[in-house]
Amino acid sequence: MNDSSSTDSVTAVSDTTLDAHVINTIFNTSDRLTPLELKRRVQHACRPVKHGQIESSIKRLVEQKELIYTYQFGNSFLEPSFEKPVRVANSIILKPPNAKYHPLPDDIVVNNELMLDDAEIGIFAYGSVARTAQAAVRMCREEGIKVGLLEPTTLWPFPEKAVLEMARKVKAIVVPELNLGQMAREVKLASECRVPVHKLGRVDGSPIPPQQLVEKIREVV
Repeated sequence: MNDSSSTDSVTAVSDTTLDAHVINTIFNTSDRLTPLELKRRVQHACRPVKHGQIESSIKRLVEQKELIYTYQFGNSFLEPSFEKPVRVANSIILKPPNAKYHPLPDDIVVNNELMLDDAEIGIFAYGSVARTAQAAVRMCREEGIKVGLLEPTTLWPFPEKAVLEMARKVKAIVVPELNLGQMAREVKLASECRVPVHKLGRVDGSPIPPQQLVEKIREVV
């Protein structure tokens, strides 16, 4: 029996409910899911669905910037985009640096973190460089290098507490930035010199590619 024959006598799940299932499936797994694997898991957990309904849900969520396609070694994956604020609890908002958000009186806006729990090398990256850092983290993890990312939502006031907490976990910190090391200096001060802080600067008007950051991390390791 295929997708199209499962809804003849039963009302299919609503698009809103299906969208929530798709998002929860991605957030509640540590694996990177291909579109085919995501569809398989959602079909198993959320029934009945109409033919093409999951594909439409994925397309809708990508257009709404809830999900993003990433690519590696010829494979495509669907992951949270974090291109707009996400409410992760009643009063806690996860906000990307460039996104606009007007917090409610009791809201707490927090920094983005990626795979910092077991990281041995920490990256501190802000703004456009953070997208490079996200890719570099995943590339390093593929190589078995335990790297994590701290991506602050604001630089003023400077996230000194978050930097210090990262410095207590990792063996070194790498700071990619589109200038000559000003950010690395602030990170070093905030870390209380507990670990070495390595800068990776670029000022020629071009972005830092993920591979360049990965090579820097290899040097540090």
